[in-house]
Amino acid sequence: MAILFIIAIVGYYWFVPPRLAVFVGPLTKHFPSLPNFAHSTAESIVKLALAGVSQLVFCLALIWIGALHGNDLGVSSCPPVLLLYGLVLGVGEMALASFIAFVATRLIDAVQKDSLRGGPEAWLAMSRGGWMRQYLRTIESAPWPIALGLTLLYVSAEEVVFRSIIIHIWLPHRLVALMISVGLFSVVQQFKMPSWRHGFFAFVGALVMGTIHGILYLQLPFIIPLIIAHLTFFGSAVLVRREQLNFEP
Repeated sequence: MAILFIIAIVGYYWFVPPRLAVFVGPLTKHFPSLPNFAHSTAESIVKLALAGVSQLVFCLALIWIGALHGNDLGVSSCPPVLLLYGLVLGVGEMALASFIAFVATRLIDAVQKDSLRGGPEAWLAMSRGGWMRQYLRTIESAPWPIALGLTLLYVSAEEVVFRSIIIHIWLPHRLVALMISVGLFSVVQQFKMPSWRHGFFAFVGALVMGTIHGILYLQLPFIIPLIIAHLTFFGSAVLVRREQLNFEP
């Protein structure tokens, strides 16, 4: 069962999200409020909504197949202070991931002959390609209730899949559960990216977040604080991006 879950997760993230694109056009025209946005923004909102709903359905299917319950998924009530810690944790994870990615890209540019021209700015430009574009465009351009709701939908299902479900089905092998959770979460960030460089920042972010969340979940199996941390991670990334745009010459 555990191996089948891994195959199902890899198969879903490889095959399903790219095939949702065929529904974007019809749905964009179907909802009367979307034409009020720029075409690119409307499409990004629909793409993110489809990705979130699709991932939620997949998550629920895994829960049903595994006959998992609330306590198995860490959705039981937790001390309120952990929710506050989640807010702080997401910001710290973003800062740590950015630092590691910055150092790593500088080392790669120093070692590789085909290094990118433009240094860190070129890496940042590439990191906003691929599937990350729809997140950034939606969060930066859509009204905050829509951006917050769609992001929360997506990251909630993602946390349940890669933390609650994966770790639970591999217990009591705690180290194996952590390694598989982090490995899968990091690898799927590279799926359908134009190149490994386009997904490098997302990979590093997933490696940092996946490791920290996995360790915390093994010690304190509460998923809601980790969802909050994941949400503030994205929020921090958007704020950093906006500051970069404000200071660009």
